[in-house]
Amino acid sequence: MPVLKSCIATVAERIHDESAVAKLILGGRSMGGRAASMLVADGFACDGLLLLAYPLHPAGKPDQLRDAHLAKIAVPTLCLNGTRDTLCRRDLMDEVVKRLSGKWRMHWIEDADHGFHVRKSSGRTDDDVLREIGDQTERWLHDCRFTGRH
Repeated sequence: MPVLKSCIATVAERIHDESAVAKLILGGRSMGGRAASMLVADGFACDGLLLLAYPLHPAGKPDQLRDAHLAKIAVPTLCLNGTRDTLCRRDLMDEVVKRLSGKWRMHWIEDADHGFHVRKSSGRTDDDVLREIGDQTERWLHDCRFTGRH
């Protein structure tokens, strides 16, 4: 985890130093998102955090929550998880979210697993899920005033 956090910090600092980005949003999927969230909780400066399939606990071990640092995150955060994600039981995450700042937005993707795949019986496709992720992200960016589009 220290190497992953360092890598994210190095890339973010380089982007900040070499470009004229107005806002810096960190994030990642699964362990990458967890590392980014830990970095932000440790005080790394950014404007927002985007977490895709946050791994709240190891598979089959819901008693080992990875939430201790989440309350330290002060920036606007969008977290998207599937309702069938074996690394993030919804009831447990809903309890965690109750303890977090009002800047935390949780969005559940119905019938999606940890890879955001849905069953055919859901009547949806993986492309539908990707559109939902994009729509939710765009709405969050707009609501946080990171973009004027919506």
